[in-house]
Amino acid sequence: MKPRYDFSKLTKEELIVHLRDRKFRNQFLEWSLRWSISTQVKALRLKRGWTQKQLAEESNLQVMSIVRIENLLRYKNLPRVNVLIAIAVA
Repeated sequence: MKPRYDFSKLTKEELIVHLRDRKFRNQFLEWSLRWSISTQVKALRLKRGWTQKQLAEESNLQVMSIVRIENLLRYKNLPRVNVLIAIAVA
């Protein structure tokens, strides 16, 4: 899923102005959520020294599920809560 804006290139001042717009704000919040989930899952996996395959095995998920979660900015659907819980307790 590609946002209409490139949030990473906005200055703080530009972001403050744009956040007044509801559509922008909703896109920004979704992008922030996607970025946060994907980076945290990948950081946790790397901290443990696991491959995507190892994390998938430990969390009883398919490798493709891990790949999608670590690349949420490219995919339309967000993971379900039970999937995130399975990763968290792995």
